[in-house]
Amino acid sequence: MPVPYANVLVLQPVDSLLISGAVTNEEGKFSVTVEPAAYLLNVLMLGYQPYYSPIDAGRLQKQVSLSPITISEHTEQLGEIVVTSKRPLFEKLADRTIINVQNSIASAGNTVLEVLGKSPGVIVNRQSGNIELNGKEGIRVMINNKMSNLPLDALIQMLDGMNAASISRIEIITNPPARFDAGGNAGIIHVILKDNPDKGTNGSFGLTAGRKKAELLAGNFNLNHRGSKFNFFVNYSIHHSYNRHLSNMERYSSVNGAIQAEIDSGIRCPYMTILNLHAGTEFSLFDNTAIYLNLTGHKRNWETEDTGWNFLYPANDTPVITETYKTEQNVWESGSAGIGLIHNFSEGHHINLMFDYLYYDNNNPSQFRNDRHSAGSSVIDSELIEIKKETPINFRIVNFDYTGQLTSQFSVETGIKGSWSEFTNDVRVTRNTGNEIITDPSFTDVSTLDEKIFAAYLSLSWQLQNNWSIYGGLRYEFTDSYLGTPGFPALIDRSYRDLFPSFTITRTTGNNNRYHLAYRKRITRPNYNQMAPFVFYFGLNTFVAGNLSLMPAINSGAEFSYQRRNWWITLHYSNTKDDITRYQSELDTAANILVYRSQNLDYNRSYGISTNFTFQIACWWKMQNYFSVSGNSLKTKHLVNNLQNSMDTYSVNTNHTFVVNDKLSAEISALYQSPVMWGFSTYKPGGSVNFGIQKIFGTNTVLSLAVNDIFSTSTWIVETERDNYRSRWNYDSGTRSVTLTLRHEFGNKKLDSVKIKLGSQEERQRVQ
Repeated sequence: MPVPYANVLVLQPVDSLLISGAVTNEEGKFSVTVEPAAYLLNVLMLGYQPYYSPIDAGRLQKQVSLSPITISEHTEQLGEIVVTSKRPLFEKLADRTIINVQNSIASAGNTVLEVLGKSPGVIVNRQSGNIELNGKEGIRVMINNKMSNLPLDALIQMLDGMNAASISRIEIITNPPARFDAGGNAGIIHVILKDNPDKGTNGSFGLTAGRKKAELLAGNFNLNHRGSKFNFFVNYSIHHSYNRHLSNMERYSSVNGAIQAEIDSGIRCPYMTILNLHAGTEFSLFDNTAIYLNLTGHKRNWETEDTGWNFLYPANDTPVITETYKTEQNVWESGSAGIGLIHNFSEGHHINLMFDYLYYDNNNPSQFRNDRHSAGSSVIDSELIEIKKETPINFRIVNFDYTGQLTSQFSVETGIKGSWSEFTNDVRVTRNTGNEIITDPSFTDVSTLDEKIFAAYLSLSWQLQNNWSIYGGLRYEFTDSYLGTPGFPALIDRSYRDLFPSFTITRTTGNNNRYHLAYRKRITRPNYNQMAPFVFYFGLNTFVAGNLSLMPAINSGAEFSYQRRNWWITLHYSNTKDDITRYQSELDTAANILVYRSQNLDYNRSYGISTNFTFQIACWWKMQNYFSVSGNSLKTKHLVNNLQNSMDTYSVNTNHTFVVNDKLSAEISALYQSPVMWGFSTYKPGGSVNFGIQKIFGTNTVLSLAVNDIFSTSTWIVETERDNYRSRWNYDSGTRSVTLTLRHEFGNKKLDSVKIKLGSQEERQRVQ
């Protein structure tokens, strides 16, 4: 009789290294894809004797059909058999780096944003609302193969409330294939939620309690059902924290030959609650046709009461002190619904039609009371500023994709996409000086943005017999943007189009040696918040403004890497024309006003080398290390006298896992980042040391204790030096935390399938 759900492992004969794997279907059949060579076949099943047999997948054979395999039952009662294959924390593929979050003990209780901040080559800047990868700005975020269209600063807030226990892994895709949007010069961060491949109903839940500078509470719930005709899943998380942020900004400028100093310092005490929901269902209409529905919901509520002090020391004049009391609420709400149909014509040929609607709303009211004192005196004057800001955003997206496995070696993907978006930003600012309430026309405005993006792509994948694999893709995108206000209905009316090629070539030789060569061209479009024609009150004499002159940035880059098992080394080069750099400062010394806005650079170039290597120091101690060095150079284009800047940077990431026994383990990780260029500003060095310990109870319950940023060394510091001024901004967001997390799995679970990467795993993920 057939044996369903047996684990089939393809091993290397010399050292039994896992090469590939599969699970038998209900008829006891299986298939795997491997490189031509000799292997050892191992079949495992609860209640049966292990089966071993050599197989020869010869170099000239396209397919190998095996005779029926007979496995014998055990004659004695056996306890539970658990087959596991633990992936390393970091994995390298031709176009991406994979972070297996569930294998990091120190990540227990963390948010997805905190995990990213400890990942190789990633810099998270909460203050500017930005994520950099390998020194480059321009990141897109994708969740379960769906691109998020939120502005990056709002995405950072969402990721900061998504519990890491809810996700399976994070993929940092530096060379995205043609089927993905061309947006994002640095690449794509793909967050993949937890899923369970076993049939039946199962799931998990987790609870986290901890402390930063105040309480931290979080929970997550995951439920899956897999049947022959109907599947569904629900993934929900909640995150609440109360913290304290400390800010200090100093700037010194030359006024009429004398030095004027200004110091802004403040304490922020934000309450933050974030809810995330992701649910989906799939139903098989016929043997080859299924429909699916995806729903998402997100709400982030930030409330804070802040106290700040501005110390102004005018050149050769009396100091002035201003005390500011600020209350702010920042609520982001979003929801999306997507419906799709997938039809399989035959083995390896299918189409996918999908429609998505997304709605976002940002409500950000705030109030400032500024009490001005002269040195040693009482209040001179007082001013109350009220700001009301609301931003609704709508997206409608249609996708049509076709995937075809034309031969055993050759496959094709092609598709078209249309995206329509509408943004509205309504800002109203009033000032109350005690005698009257007036509307400030410099800040008050209503602006709208309509943007249409149409795309088509074609990609080809070719697996040659002599261990070569080639992927090539070409994507065409057309963008039409229209931005206006009631007074100026056509501030921006712009259309542009371009072709975006990408390719990867992989060569596999004996002893698990792989060589990868990749090239891609990408685009970063200025987002609405960067272009919008309004000025936002940031401090007493400090403002954030939009920039109507921003142009899209075009990046071309190449990588070459060599990989041997879990060790790899990568060389990379990229050049970005009109690179968009956020929060570039401009000082008006006459009015003593500092304005931050995004600017296009003339160019931004980087080149470097990175490597990852693993050491098994002892049977109980495993170390994984990531090290990168890069050179960066840029030139501004918006100044009267444009500046050139260059800097060499490096980063180190090390992770140590200690296994006491099969129930108890611990982890220590550390990250160091050297100074990094940010336009003509510089991030100062920083890093963190993190610790975690984990205890397994039974087979389904895990208790983890994690301490992150033990020495509080991840404080954000940026320095700027120009001809007429210099500044230093120090922001401590309270990243040190202690968390205790309980995770429990439940439900009807058969023996887990062994998840070993197949040679076509990347392509499989793209069509899931």
